[in-house]
Amino acid sequence: MAERVLPLLDDKARSRGERVVEGLAALGEPAKPSLVHGDLAGANVLWTDGRVSGVIDWDLASAGDPADDVAALATWHGWEAIAGVVPPDTENRARVIAATYPLQLVCFAVVNRRPVAEIDRAVQRANRRLVGRPA
Repeated sequence: MAERVLPLLDDKARSRGERVVEGLAALGEPAKPSLVHGDLAGANVLWTDGRVSGVIDWDLASAGDPADDVAALATWHGWEAIAGVVPPDTENRARVIAATYPLQLVCFAVVNRRPVAEIDRAVQRANRRLVGRPA
């Protein structure tokens, strides 16, 4: 992120992106691995009468940081949905991870050598999200 993505961003977004990357690095040692879904958002969480009734699409499941799933859930369903449900440390890690999402999209495009137009779209979206404007 720091070497290949941050230089692509506008100055204001780059400054915010640097803080995001520093926050991720400051997490230090990974959390104790547990089973994580890997894509715990959107239509993969089934709801009935306001309660989770099922979770589908486990093809990305692996041993990892539970904060990854919490970040995806909270990004999709709102941070209030996880308030008091997960330990504070996990929520804090999840917030740091979620802050990297705009940069992750650019990383994906760059690492996978996507077309220049796709990389440019990801960069512009990251610029908007990192400075607080809707993507």
